[in-house]
Amino acid sequence: MHVLQLAGWICLVFLAIGALASVYRIARGPATLDRAIATDVLLITVSSALVVIMALTGLTDYIMFVVVASVIGFVGSVTLSRFTVDGTTANPGASEERLESQDHKDTYVGHAQGPGRRASEIGPQQSKPQQGKGE
Repeated sequence: MHVLQLAGWICLVFLAIGALASVYRIARGPATLDRAIATDVLLITVSSALVVIMALTGLTDYIMFVVVASVIGFVGSVTLSRFTVDGTTANPGASEERLESQDHKDTYVGHAQGPGRRASEIGPQQSKPQQGKGE
């Protein structure tokens, strides 16, 4: 067995371990965001395994599957990031613990004011001056 073939088989073993770990996270993930990220990782792992198999066999039969899987993974990641609300965490219990441990009189403000800043740190909102027709 050639050294590169041995390296390819070792890569396939590690990719199989990574695929099993991502399947575990899909099944057990505490949040939907965890499951979505694990699905993306599984797609990348399977694509990588196909590339290693193509390198071992010298055939390029699976290249279309790798390209399509890459496009699907990219579109899925962009869609997921687009529809994820600002400030959403992968573990919803952590944000509840954070809110319980702080003063309840301070509230976090949205992304327009700056992520993670409290309303008391920003100060009062200043209204924009109205522009008249004569100005």
